[in-house]
Amino acid sequence: MRIRPGVMGAALAITAMVLSSPTPARAQYFIPDQLSVGIGVVRDRQPQQSTATATLSLARVDSGTGYWPYRLGWVLLEAELGPRSDLGSCQTSDAAPADSANCDDAALLTGLRFHFYHRKSARRVLPFVSLLVGSYWKGSAEEDDGFDPGHVALHAGGGIDLRRTGSVRGLRLAVAYRHVYAGDASRNQLRFVAAYTLGPPKS
Repeated sequence: MRIRPGVMGAALAITAMVLSSPTPARAQYFIPDQLSVGIGVVRDRQPQQSTATATLSLARVDSGTGYWPYRLGWVLLEAELGPRSDLGSCQTSDAAPADSANCDDAALLTGLRFHFYHRKSARRVLPFVSLLVGSYWKGSAEEDDGFDPGHVALHAGGGIDLRRTGSVRGLRLAVAYRHVYAGDASRNQLRFVAAYTLGPPKS
């Protein structure tokens, strides 16, 4: 699959925003300390379909304070590849995978994730809510065209993190609703993801 310059440009723009900070304290906040890799299923309302998806996320997690004992995380970058495009031959029933090399959609998002927990409690199940915004590219269904021009996507959801106290490894179970603003071809999606997380213990 050939990635269009717009996808790379969006990734570089977000990276530049993260790395360009006027003070060392702010720069430290934008250094990621959590990696998450997941697989899941995206359910589309129109067209009605369920397809597999893969995600990769880099985040910076705040450990909270005595005055604010909850965890606010900045999702620096969440990349996704997998929902099936609603364009062209990608929706034909007789299209074989080999004939649809560019039928995978892609998304690049950023935003906030808020965990509910108290620092003094040794909770192993941490519920959270998240709100992300970014770009969504539809697969063009053409071998040499890469992706269709990008669209704005709004992503809201929640879930739970499962982690042993003091461990750097964990399991994240998340569900989210996403709306892709694409005029008459807008998408309404429900996404379920199970992800492996790796980062410093915060409890």
